[in-house]
Amino acid sequence: MDRIFGSAGIRLSEFFKAASHDADNDIKIKRKSASLCGETGCGKKLLLSLIAKEYEFNLIEMNLPKLYSDNPTNIYHEVLNIFQQTLQNKKSVIYLKNLEQFNDYSSKMCIYALFDLTSSSMSNVLIVSTLKDIKKLDPSIFSLFEENIQISALNAPQRLEAFNYFLKAHNVTVPDLRDFAKSCYGYNISDILSLCSNALMKCYIENKEFNTQYMIEAKTSIIPCNSEPIFSSQLNSFQVKLKDIGGITEIKKQLEEAIIWPYSYPRLFKRLNFRPPIGILLYGPPGTGKTMIAKALASELDANFMVISSADLVKSEIGKSEKAIAKTFETAKLLNPTIIFIDEIESLFSRHESSGNLVKKMVSQMIDELDKLSESDYRVTVLASTNSLELVSKDLLRPGFLN
Repeated sequence: MDRIFGSAGIRLSEFFKAASHDADNDIKIKRKSASLCGETGCGKKLLLSLIAKEYEFNLIEMNLPKLYSDNPTNIYHEVLNIFQQTLQNKKSVIYLKNLEQFNDYSSKMCIYALFDLTSSSMSNVLIVSTLKDIKKLDPSIFSLFEENIQISALNAPQRLEAFNYFLKAHNVTVPDLRDFAKSCYGYNISDILSLCSNALMKCYIENKEFNTQYMIEAKTSIIPCNSEPIFSSQLNSFQVKLKDIGGITEIKKQLEEAIIWPYSYPRLFKRLNFRPPIGILLYGPPGTGKTMIAKALASELDANFMVISSADLVKSEIGKSEKAIAKTFETAKLLNPTIIFIDEIESLFSRHESSGNLVKKMVSQMIDELDKLSESDYRVTVLASTNSLELVSKDLLRPGFLN
């Protein structure tokens, strides 16, 4: 599973492996709780189910809101009954789905009681929760979990592994899907499963040998569930590389050091406590290759490439432009690694005093998003281009932003 889920799969597998080792040797399990965080459809339950099965843990789902609605007066006894059921198995894991929904007083008390039961006994019972948004979770509940694992968006090799995994489960001869997987930017586990199901269904109906064309046709009916339609047509892959661009040797070297190295060696940069630039501005006359350089960088990194224009961000309704900027960064973080490319940035973020309140609010929102990005571990870089450097807002050119 680590080839599909990356570090999240490795960490959850290590968590279960350690617990299984302790249980098999009649040792009290040291770490009994973990949380899986990720967007809808990222495969949280699939990952948990497969790893629990691998280490022979019996998976029991506990729906506290439903238990409370069915029997509000004896909710604690219901939780106690479920816990006692887990004791009938040598190794069990209680699965709390959508943990951020457990914000009412009764649910919190039940979670506290559940943790007391597992921690105070020699039972081999684990608690694993899934959630979408940590911000909506009560900090007192979140602090109970000893292992917190974030599931990130899939890159091209992970998407390829997922396609192969689901197709091989149906005993079909899997064609070479490397190029196809690269084209499926923004697709998560749920999207890939739906795409494979649609392709296989049509293949079975036509009773023909399975091939890539079935996947291509099925893709037309699938919209990535976590991608906004406004961006879905702009998540493209490019074959051009930096080496294919002639000249500008020094500029290519600077961009390689500033963008490619941090993406390629993240642990080294983190150990050195060095933060790479979150934004870079390319400027020069028209036709000098600014857009081509941005595409080449995205291709080198196998990153999503989001092209943002004034039509995407400038809205007539009050507050909509700021929300569009926030949504751009939210989508980029979800699909990371991502390069956000803003062409002709001076048309959006001008330094003219006569530009009005809208531009000032957009500049303020942009600075806020860049500031939050600098404090996070998301692999998102903003590239902007302009023909007229003197027209770009000075606030965006300050150190730490588009410097």
